[in-house]
Amino acid sequence: MPNTSKIKLLLLTGGSSREHEISVKSRNFILQFIDENKYEIINVLIKKDKTWIFEGTNQECHLIHKSGNCVLLVENHVVEFDIIFPLVLGDGEDGSLQGLFESLKAPYIGTKVLGSAICFDKISSKYIMQAHATARELNIKCVPFIEYSDKINFQKACTQLSCTKVFIKPSNSGSTLGANAASNEEQFQKAILDAQKYDNAILIEKYLENVRELFCGIIYSTDKQPIVSAIGEAFYEAEYFTYELKYGKDNILVPAEIDQEIAKQIKEQSVAIFNILRCCTFARIDFFLYQNQLYFSEVNTIPAMTPTSIFLKLMLAAGYNRELTLEMLFQSTLNKGNK
Repeated sequence: MPNTSKIKLLLLTGGSSREHEISVKSRNFILQFIDENKYEIINVLIKKDKTWIFEGTNQECHLIHKSGNCVLLVENHVVEFDIIFPLVLGDGEDGSLQGLFESLKAPYIGTKVLGSAICFDKISSKYIMQAHATARELNIKCVPFIEYSDKINFQKACTQLSCTKVFIKPSNSGSTLGANAASNEEQFQKAILDAQKYDNAILIEKYLENVRELFCGIIYSTDKQPIVSAIGEAFYEAEYFTYELKYGKDNILVPAEIDQEIAKQIKEQSVAIFNILRCCTFARIDFFLYQNQLYFSEVNTIPAMTPTSIFLKLMLAAGYNRELTLEMLFQSTLNKGNK
């Protein structure tokens, strides 16, 4: 591509999940940090009914493969692009969109099909991490958990997990959607029904009182060396970190006030988890710190990027401003050809 040409960046946002609005807010926020002299922005919105809209004209559009390249077909005319940045949260993180991109040989930013599917499924990612930790003698632990079945009630869950309170959430969903704590059978059944609104597979974990929730960002730069962010921590007075808290006011402290040895462990484990779970380009790795013991929670392969979101704050505290962080994501994909 000639140096005089702008790089055509397709920003794909929206989606059918409850996180649709957060996706759009993320796009609107990062637009101010993208160099307009270097990038030509193409905005495509996936509506809640899954219709794709070309926002320049509000016409329906879709991706097609033509003459060896993936292009955007807007009614009867073709719009070419160089890379896709999918900021579709929830239903855009499970590997389905990535599968579409792969089938059309479209270059895109982020984790590929397998890694996206594994990381979005919390139960599968925990089983895989446990297996790797055992086989490779890694000091990566998961909070004790079981998968819900109709044979499990509150008492059986507590017995299996050696606890008196449990935390319940859908296996495939945003990290705070359908998530609830339960201290008795009534709360347990209500939490199961809420989680089942999002997924049939339900994760039940031992509830950790006064747990600290910590976050670490990873970017793989063009030289294939991981860039590890500062560590952040969620602060809230509620029983647990809810959807409203996560996307409401600013509840994140960066850098987290933690022991340097714990910070070192988080960074080392984040890189290991990123690679084991087949992540690409960037991700946010979440942990619990309980009684000075670190536990792996989950991986977010498409972190939100609103003004109060975690990922950009983590990178900023590590010395990478928003402009540079986004440029690293774009250039990493352009240079390696994520196809």
